[in-house]
Amino acid sequence: MGGKQVEGVAPSTVVYTAAIAACTKGGQWEQALRVFEQMAEDPQCAADAVAYNHALSACASAGQWERAQSLFNRMREEGVAPTGPTYSSLMTAAGNAGEWEQALQVSRAAVWNPSHRSRVDSEEKTAQ
Repeated sequence: MGGKQVEGVAPSTVVYTAAIAACTKGGQWEQALRVFEQMAEDPQCAADAVAYNHALSACASAGQWERAQSLFNRMREEGVAPTGPTYSSLMTAAGNAGEWEQALQVSRAAVWNPSHRSRVDSEEKTAQ
């Protein structure tokens, strides 16, 4: 990544997402977001919910509420449906930034999001 390709490993959404997750786990939230942006610029890759969720997790770990909010808006603009972990990371980002009212607002949005709710209902029915 970063314009370089490891021998034998072609850039893909999965590879970029793994790198984002590794950076986040290593406490390198800014690097995680740089890798996410590299993926977004790569015409062979498209950010999916998992990639967005890992980028949002990076924001959450650093209390970067505004960046998380911006990333969430971008996610929706690009037609990527938010998932449970999406809302969890948003709430964590808000909480870590001391924005508890925003965290509660995100919580209400997660509960009342019809597309998210229908997926959860469907998953619950499938599990039964």
